[in-house]
Amino acid sequence: MRLGLALLAAMLAFSAPALADGMLEAKLRGIIADLQAGTPKYEQMAPRLSRAYRAQEAAARTQLMSLGALQTLTYRGAEDGSETYEAIFENGKSYWVIGVAEDGKIDQLIFR
Repeated sequence: MRLGLALLAAMLAFSAPALADGMLEAKLRGIIADLQAGTPKYEQMAPRLSRAYRAQEAAARTQLMSLGALQTLTYRGAEDGSETYEAIFENGKSYWVIGVAEDGKIDQLIFR
């Protein structure tokens, strides 16, 4: 069963900055907390991601809230400039993919 909405943005080819494995963990922790609180930081998102999330915000927040508090976030790998994480919450788990553009803005965010 899928636990979330796929938020796909900027799926066009991009040149992501070189990152060491797991470098986006702190950023993702902040994003999860912001999304659960209903205070997404749109200024940190690329325009396409911002528009995609706004269109799905209510449903995404409901799903994230049902998961409860984040307990652990584990780096699972990287591909094409994006990192994948497994998130264990109080009431379930989900998988997240996060990517950033050269300007440092989040241009890919997927959770399921």
